[in-house]
Amino acid sequence: MAENSNSPLLNPVLELHRQPRPQKPTGGGKDSSKVNKTRLPKQKVRLAEECEQILSMREVIPTFAGKFHMIATMFKDSIAPTYEPRDLLSTSVGCRLVAPFTQGYLIEANIGRILPLIKTIRDPQNVATRVDISRLKNLTSFDQNALVRGSNLKNLWDVALELDDGKLFTVWLIPFYTPAARHELLDTLGRHVSENPSISDFPISQSSPTRIVDLRRDEPFPFSSSGRSSIARAFRSYRNTGVARATILFHDFKALEELASAGIFYRIDPVTRLSNTSHIDSVRGGPEVPDVSGEPIVAVIDGGMNSPQYETAQAWTAQPFVPDSFAESGHGNQVTSLVVHGHQWNPSLSLPE
Repeated sequence: MAENSNSPLLNPVLELHRQPRPQKPTGGGKDSSKVNKTRLPKQKVRLAEECEQILSMREVIPTFAGKFHMIATMFKDSIAPTYEPRDLLSTSVGCRLVAPFTQGYLIEANIGRILPLIKTIRDPQNVATRVDISRLKNLTSFDQNALVRGSNLKNLWDVALELDDGKLFTVWLIPFYTPAARHELLDTLGRHVSENPSISDFPISQSSPTRIVDLRRDEPFPFSSSGRSSIARAFRSYRNTGVARATILFHDFKALEELASAGIFYRIDPVTRLSNTSHIDSVRGGPEVPDVSGEPIVAVIDGGMNSPQYETAQAWTAQPFVPDSFAESGHGNQVTSLVVHGHQWNPSLSLPE
């Protein structure tokens, strides 16, 4: 806040009610005060039973190099970095946190290390592990219900974009930290796509046939005659980073069911048709800039703005960090247009003019 009352902020939208005061944040860490003592006994029993249920299903749970995924669901009062269950779900029991998930985390686990995990849950040897147990609500295997986020495959199939020979879906490969698990997953996906005629790769361009990467050698083996396809690109990304998505054409619902049950995917979304739901009349350069004098001043931190149309609305500009020739001015222009014309670009929303 400026101390000189003769130089007030222009069009302030925030007001400080207290003077800022430097204050050291409270330290984190898992000490005995973080243990929910009321929940701990019950959760030791509950989590151990859920892990025993996973162990009983080990023959039907898809695994890759002995690895599979669990979902660690946290209690609502425990969704915070302080309570990440890294001490219970550690590498000593074959586990590793690999991604966030709804109200919790996606865990890469070793199917052969479930018994040591159960033992640790029943008899935790340190405070940090007891904190984790008291903060964890559920430990379940990642199944098809988790894959479709509470929907079902038939509903997804019904709303997917229909082409002449099937329906399109965007799929995310489930992330593995272990390289051997990644390789085995890609081998499984490649085998399904190569052997099932009802599953097709989707070329990045219509003139680009496809091929799949053979993980046992550096060169791809031909699936068609070009590497510019959605699955080929996903193979390269996943092999290097453990993260990838692809667009796949399924010719019938049975093929979708088959691949969805293989344990390959983290998420699957139907590709839907995009359509213009509202229209705005504008000249080529966009709507006319209104008189914005007296309006709130909005700070835009972006890649620059070089549209002469909005120069009259610009109150002030800072010295750029990079030359204009390298700036992402296109995006800066778009963000500026939302600030000035957001109510016109989105007529279906109740926005201030």
